[in-house]
Amino acid sequence: MDHSSFPVTPDRLLVLCRANVCRSALAEFRLNRALERSGGHDGIEIVSAGTDARPGSPICADVAARISREEGGALFANSHASMALTDELIASSALVITMTARQRGIVARMLPGSQHKTFTLHEAVALASVVGDGITGLDSLEAVAARLHGARWRAARSVEDDTIEGLPVDVFDGHSHRSRDHRRTIAAVHSAADTLGVSLGRLVPRSVAA
Repeated sequence: MDHSSFPVTPDRLLVLCRANVCRSALAEFRLNRALERSGGHDGIEIVSAGTDARPGSPICADVAARISREEGGALFANSHASMALTDELIASSALVITMTARQRGIVARMLPGSQHKTFTLHEAVALASVVGDGITGLDSLEAVAARLHGARWRAARSVEDDTIEGLPVDVFDGHSHRSRDHRRTIAAVHSAADTLGVSLGRLVPRSVAA
């Protein structure tokens, strides 16, 4: 397929997990909230999808309960409907965030050449910390993706325990395990998405994008 018919939206961020009912949905909500709080670029569009999603599925009950206590959370939870990943979504997104390295590989197979803009959630958090505060004022998520990609070689990685800058590369799906594991997964996504949202707000501030 000719992907030139799907031009990149410079400020679209795509978040992925398996079913788009728990991890990516929560990350979508938390990223938006963190950007709002940090005064970041209000033109950033955040969408979420799943590599194996059944379109139209509701959000996970545990995630709904967690975010419904926050402003806008109940509305988001009630309106969320899972969406399946397509190559068009990948092609038109400037930055793609996955929950696992396996999902990152799925993106690369669906759209060869997209590796430069695709990171796991913890990779993006770690690389943003490596990039640091010295490059504030970028004008788009495309520019952010390029800086994160350029920092890959500088990040401290451990093949032995599969970490980057001390963070596990993957945020695993907790649905298939004990409820305690599921809660830990939700907490991990919540924390990492908040951190990444603040970093994006710093790197692409509203004053630059306006």
